Amino acid sequence: MRELKKWFWRSSITNRYIGSGYNQNIGPDAEQMQELADHDRSLKLPPVTKPELSEFKGIDLRTGRSTLRNLIKLALWSSKPTFINNQEVKPQDIESQHSMPQYDHFYPSNLLKKGIGEENINNILNLHYLDKPTNVRKYEKLPSVWLEQEIKKLKPTSNAVKKYFKSELLPFESLSDVKKFEKGLFQKRIKSRKEAFEKIYTRFLKQRHRLFLDVLEKMQKGN
Repeated sequence: MRELKKWFWRSSITNRYIGSGYNQNIGPDAEQMQELADHDRSLKLPPVTKPELSEFKGIDLRTGRSTLRNLIKLALWSSKPTFINNQEVKPQDIESQHSMPQYDHFYPSNLLKKGIGEENINNILNLHYLDKPTNVRKYEKLPSVWLEQEIKKLKPTSNAVKKYFKSELLPFESLSDVKKFEKGLFQKRIKSRKEAFEKIYTRFLKQRHRLFLDVLEKMQKGN
């Protein structure tokens, strides 16, 4: 099973069977699979170079075909996301064919309409999973604002909140971390709210990128 997991993630990240790679790899890989089945021999598939942050630019959170987009979604599901009340976020609540998928933005997309955000607000690294009722309550609020409201309403334990951040692959451990991170946006004397947000958002994408790379690294090792 570990060898099959390694094969799946390493071949997915590199598009191993797309274009010229198909004819080059499909035959030898099939032979290796037979050796794995018959003699328990490891697959000779080299580790994959981790994708750079620049490779995620322009990969939209909701639309378009992209291997990296799908990998990020799967990486997030592999972390078994929960909300602050310890409630598991389930795929059927997010990607149901009977309703609009709840591909939530951690930093809200409406900031772009207000002229505060940038087009990169739809970057796949801004992905966040919430069920529809919670997503509706969140609406267009900044994370520090809506999370404070949810915490007051649900009164979760600090461990549950910490688990939420970890399982959603977010670079925080508590509400106070988020508030500190966004502090510059709420200062009264601020020259450019747009410039302040873009600085914060760029930092967020960099930190999120590192967290996702850690997960992809574990997955391509068969863990």
